[in-house]
Amino acid sequence: MYKFKSTREIWIDYAKAIGIILVIAGHLKLTEQTATNFIYAFHMPLFFIISGYLHKNNDTFQKAIRKDVRRLLLPYTYFYLISYVYWFTVVYFRHRNDYPGTLLQTGIVKPLLGILVGEGYNTTVSTTINSPMWFLIGLFFVKLFYSLLQYISKGNILLITAGIIVLLIIPVSLKNSGYNLWFSIDSAILSLPFYFMGVLLKNSGKLKLWFKNNLLNLFYLEKKIKKKKNNKNK
Repeated sequence: MYKFKSTREIWIDYAKAIGIILVIAGHLKLTEQTATNFIYAFHMPLFFIISGYLHKNNDTFQKAIRKDVRRLLLPYTYFYLISYVYWFTVVYFRHRNDYPGTLLQTGIVKPLLGILVGEGYNTTVSTTINSPMWFLIGLFFVKLFYSLLQYISKGNILLITAGIIVLLIIPVSLKNSGYNLWFSIDSAILSLPFYFMGVLLKNSGKLKLWFKNNLLNLFYLEKKIKKKKNNKNK
């Protein structure tokens, strides 16, 4: 009998693809408002649930942070700088009247401060030039907070749950007072329960079992078998 070395769960790829399509549809405003509201109700939570599902419990806190810096913060910085070059050379000079102030202030300082502030919207001191990029820095802090809670609680689910509840008080209280946290930390804290949900789903094994005989997975495995046989026949 043929044995598969890979344990890849192909349904995750399909879920990501569906999520990406919905994000694009939501940002392009091509759908009616009711449909847009429906998309925004779950498309970002979906990505955080998937990220939590892919969380590796066997990584140490230090190892997890190093990985996340390399996989999230560095790409965030690279793509933001690339976006800034395009924005400055194309958008800024074509729509100069939309940015009142000096070239140094509105064309250089505030957009570059947007990298550090890391929000998907403009603030009093920064201008965001690629708003969807907030997801990368937001996900970094989600993973940071969860890894920290996991490290402190030694993986105790009840303690992690209590820690998340305590953290949720911060952005809710600040929001009611008219304040927002920079670096997408408020969004990260609000997304933490979805990330934790993904971790719990992974640990339970129920999703993997449910998708075990899913047609999409069967199709994927069938293709691998045929490819393996063709390689042997060559």
